[in-house]
Amino acid sequence: MHCVLCAPNQDAPTNQQIRDANSGNVYASILCASVGDSLSTIQSMAQAIPAGPGPLRLVINCADPSPTDDPARLLAGWSPDGWAKFDESLTELDAWASEHGAELLIRPSASGMLSDAICTMSWASRSADLGCGLLLDPVGWLTGTMINDAEDHLTRIAELCQGCEKASALLIRSLITDQAGNPLQASLSEGSLDAKVIVDRLRPLIDWIETLVVLDPADLERL
Repeated sequence: MHCVLCAPNQDAPTNQQIRDANSGNVYASILCASVGDSLSTIQSMAQAIPAGPGPLRLVINCADPSPTDDPARLLAGWSPDGWAKFDESLTELDAWASEHGAELLIRPSASGMLSDAICTMSWASRSADLGCGLLLDPVGWLTGTMINDAEDHLTRIAELCQGCEKASALLIRSLITDQAGNPLQASLSEGSLDAKVIVDRLRPLIDWIETLVVLDPADLERL
């Protein structure tokens, strides 16, 4: 299935929706929420999403380990206690989704608990009993210091993630950097990375995973 990340939805508390490129039906809704947010808040967001023809899929972020610039506190977020808190929150959220017939997709990121492919695959292995899946975003794992070696990093990411049973969808995108050097989301055609390199390096995942997501319909022609 080919899907497109669409503009903000004004009718529901979501940042964006992912829609089937052919039918236009909603594949998933991206909530302004992260693992660790209150369950009642996430419930309210989900209940406000209009019913559609397909199953209710909810994308939430993997959560920042610690909302601080203090390196010591930031590292503490990935401590055993930090992981225990993350697992507890996600287990509760996963149980709620299962009870209500919803499917959860967790989106990893370089700033979150699932901060790279290695820890994400480790988490996926030990969380096999949970019903939630993953919306993989390989470029989202690239930090500012990794961009110059993006080709090597993407190659490694594809190798690590191929075959992951929790990988439900793959976001294929590029990035641009702001004035401070921070990476920002961008389509393949608008990003600063070579689109052909991104697609070539992620080809093993593209050929393997069932659902592909892009930011611009024109990007589908590059796949």
